[in-house]
Amino acid sequence: MKCLSSMLFVLATACALSSKPALAMNVPSGPGLMRCTVVVSRLSSPELVDRMPLLTWAQGYLSGIAAVATALDGTSDVEVPAYDELQPRILALCKAEPTSDLFHVARRLSAARTRGR
Repeated sequence: MKCLSSMLFVLATACALSSKPALAMNVPSGPGLMRCTVVVSRLSSPELVDRMPLLTWAQGYLSGIAAVATALDGTSDVEVPAYDELQPRILALCKAEPTSDLFHVARRLSAARTRGR
């Protein structure tokens, strides 16, 4: 029962934090949809204001995946890298696949830990 209530809490929180304009148009939005060509440009910028939204989104996304996995079975193989570790890892993946987007890069980051075990 605790697992079910934890899962419901995670889902309710995700719904509450969803973008109202995106829901109204039924169109996904946000940093996760940025193509890697844009991500590389933004993460290569010397300005924190360019880098921070992407890194914060990726870390939050990975934290969410880990929370759901933990709520479902009590364990999680998803690694949530430290904020400073994200930039070089995302840059490497985006440079390898410039037509990808940040969402798919973050998915690969979460899967890399599982494959490594």
